[in-house]
Parts: sequence; C-alpha cells; structure tokens
Amino acid sequence: MLTEMEYVKQSIETNLFFLRIIKEHLIFAGAAFTLKDANLVPTLIEMKNKFEGARDTGNFGM
Repeated sequence: MLTEMEYVKQSIETNLFFLRIIKEHLIFAGAAFTLKDANLVPTLIEMKNKFEGARDTGNFGM
C-alpha cells in the first residue's frame, strides 16, 4: 500500500504525463491543419497555452 506522500507524488507524475501527451496531440493536430482549417489555429494555440500553464503552475482546474 502507498503512503499518502507516495500517492500524491504518483498522482502528480501521472497528471504531468497526460498533460504532455495532450500537448503533443495539440501540436500534431496543428501540423495536420490545412488552409481551410486556419480559423481553428487560435483555438488550438489557446488550448496549448492552457495545458502548458497547468503543467507549469499545477493548476489543473483549467
């Protein structure tokens, strides 16, 4: 059984892992956009910045 500190550490590491995965998916989505999808770029950038901010500040409430 995990101690409370081990549980918290593991939980934070798991959340950071998935934040990185989401950020990478946003980058791949942006690379796949065509000119007709150009209107989606600002939304993609905003989402990427939110995920980076959550990673950097630990504020996962977004």
